[in-house]
Amino acid sequence: MSLEPDEPQAPRDSFIVAWAIGPTNTAHIRERSASGGIELMRHLSPIHETRVAFNSCTRVLIVEDDAIVASMMEGVVEDFGYQIVGPVFDFQSALRSADIDEVDFALLDFNLGNGETAAPIAKVLAERGIPFVFTTGGCPAAIRKLFADTPIIHKPIDDGELLDLLP
Repeated sequence: MSLEPDEPQAPRDSFIVAWAIGPTNTAHIRERSASGGIELMRHLSPIHETRVAFNSCTRVLIVEDDAIVASMMEGVVEDFGYQIVGPVFDFQSALRSADIDEVDFALLDFNLGNGETAAPIAKVLAERGIPFVFTTGGCPAAIRKLFADTPIIHKPIDDGELLDLLP
């Protein structure tokens, strides 16, 4: 695998802001020019290399009842230039956010405590045409029964796997 970028070349005064290796050995590299004006995201894998313009307009809703996990996800998602909506820690706030907030993508902890799940939140997002991924520390059987085709990230969350699933 070559670490040389595809065309167009980043300015020579660029530097790496963040990076992660996913479970598929995909390297996610974020570059910024020294002047701060140009940002690029690079995804390099053993199979193919692509270079895409960095998109700082994508809004990601984070629903997670554990503040430490939410903070970790927020940091990773923000480091790669996405805008954060939330994080939201409880069912009612998450349902309200899924219904009215401007979001492009969502990360949903399936089990939100007190016997509540993110299933109703996911249904609202699906009705709005907003893609989402579930996160869980438990058995995904309940998720698969309701949302067979929805990706699931198992906790503890791997930064690379999270980045692989972001739009």
